[in-house]
Amino acid sequence: MNNWQPMGRHRYRRERDVLLLETHGEILLPDMQQLVSQLEALFGEHGHGLLLSDIHGGLSIGVAARRLVLEGFLKDHADHFLNAVVGATTLSRGLIALFLGALRMLFKKTTNVQFFDTEAEALSWLTAQGQRLSAQQKRRGQSP
Repeated sequence: MNNWQPMGRHRYRRERDVLLLETHGEILLPDMQQLVSQLEALFGEHGHGLLLSDIHGGLSIGVAARRLVLEGFLKDHADHFLNAVVGATTLSRGLIALFLGALRMLFKKTTNVQFFDTEAEALSWLTAQGQRLSAQQKRRGQSP
């Protein structure tokens, strides 16, 4: 799917095993439910989830949406979920660090979030990580 799809005020599209998200302000619970559904589909097809988050348009996550992603999705999938973030300000980097700290404290889980200057750099990193995760799954005899 190369066409952008609406997600509230935001939009997303898929490229192979990568979900590209472009934010425009606050992510509300219905937005997060749609995002989690798309990420769950990636896990079902590939055994891992790769997200490229372009947050140039701003990012905040409502309380209910944070709870869904933290207590639901990341609690179950943090080990095989990677997020490449483009357009992060110093403030948004700090907020993401707090969110990841809560994940560590509450569930003893970590996930890999990296920050990049360009979408091309982020996509390159995610592609390499996706290949690495796929190879690990094959070595373990796991199928998505």
